[in-house]
Amino acid sequence: MSKVWFVTGSSRGLGRGFVEAALSRGDRVAASARTTASLDELVAAYGDAVLPLELDVTDKAAVFESVRRAKEHCPSCASRRPGTSSRCPRSPGSSRCRSAARTTSRSGPSKP
Repeated sequence: MSKVWFVTGSSRGLGRGFVEAALSRGDRVAASARTTASLDELVAAYGDAVLPLELDVTDKAAVFESVRRAKEHCPSCASRRPGTSSRCPRSPGSSRCRSAARTTSRSGPSKP
């Protein structure tokens, strides 16, 4: 079963590595970078499986807009809260799993 990823910092380094690994296994990726030109070769290689997004993660409005665009591109990911997945590494109903999801959901975009 393929997954959907939203990756920041997709132009290089660790973010790029996550994007390439996910795409190579057949997953879909909303890949964000400060400029989308750095993502052109991924789009050429993987087509519609990658959605290039121009994003400065310190701009809260831009973060929400990017998430909105990612949801339009892949409607199946729209039903999940930020920071959650269909499977929790702990027992899905456990308080530790719910607490981890709440913490991630509340952290929001990074601040300068």
